[in-house]
Amino acid sequence: NETLMIKNTATIDLNGNMLKSSASRFIRIQNDGTNPMSVNIKNGEIINNTKGGRCVETRSGNINLTLDGVKMTSYGYKDSNNYAQPFTVGGSGNNIKVTIKNSYIDTDYYAIMTFNPAVITLDNTVLNGYTTVYFKPATGSEGSNGTIFNVTNNSVINSVNNSAGETNASSAFQFADTGVSVNIDASSTITAAANKNYQHFFAIGNEVDNAEVCTATVRIDDGATLTA
Repeated sequence: NETLMIKNTATIDLNGNMLKSSASRFIRIQNDGTNPMSVNIKNGEIINNTKGGRCVETRSGNINLTLDGVKMTSYGYKDSNNYAQPFTVGGSGNNIKVTIKNSYIDTDYYAIMTFNPAVITLDNTVLNGYTTVYFKPATGSEGSNGTIFNVTNNSVINSVNNSAGETNASSAFQFADTGVSVNIDASSTITAAANKNYQHFFAIGNEVDNAEVCTATVRIDDGATLTA
């Protein structure tokens, strides 16, 4: 299912090149040990437009991942069981730290999806999506409880809804698990745009209009921009 498997500390310099994959999971990062493993991917573009395509995915715990100057694109949404998700905290595990800086993630569905707790920091990075950031509950994984998501240094999260019908409303952030914290600094921007419907900045529960009981903490610094 993957094109490239990384199981050791590594730096991958794309050197300005574009990589394309026909596998559902392009780059898979997995630590089979107990000591932390550091991976740095930088300077290039990764495209995966397959059904449910993932550009980069962690598949275990004990990972310290940095994406620097990387553009990730996935327009592989096909049906209700296969959603494009360029960056995914998948598999099962904890002790995961992700820094995405000077980067751009573009998709027609989930820009970032978490199945496990992680500390994720956006630094001067743009995300485009429908349900742009999705925090999943424990279903075969550890769930997103304990995740800290930081939006910093002029980062932008764009959420665009082109679907018709009230039940197709979505959000920039979707909280489907409890115990998630989102911090948005004063320099950053969150947008929720609806061309045919309405769209939310934040939604709690598996579905926007059928919310389950869960809690989330959102801190928005004075000066941050929210645009609808």
